[in-house]
Amino acid sequence: DKSEVTYGEYQACVADGACPERKPNYHDFRRDDVPMTGLSWFEARTYCQAQGKRLPSQWEWERMARPPGEASELTCDVANHAGCGGSTRAVTDARDPHAPL
Repeated sequence: DKSEVTYGEYQACVADGACPERKPNYHDFRRDDVPMTGLSWFEARTYCQAQGKRLPSQWEWERMARPPGEASELTCDVANHAGCGGSTRAVTDARDPHAPL
């Protein structure tokens, strides 16, 4: 996929009975348009398998988080990841990987 799984998408998988019920630990993370958080690797894999997909490798994730053709370090300008500060933004805002945070 081109973006993170949203809370709404994950809850649809729960409603279908294919994924374990999970809720984020933070109040503001229960909006349908924000990334699903608080899953274990195994729960994330279960979601992917239910969709006929797989989790990306670390290399694949890091490569897709960088601008095309650049081999530079992963920065907060191109990916909202640990150490960037701030809050999670809506996935619909993040679908363009080069949109400013």
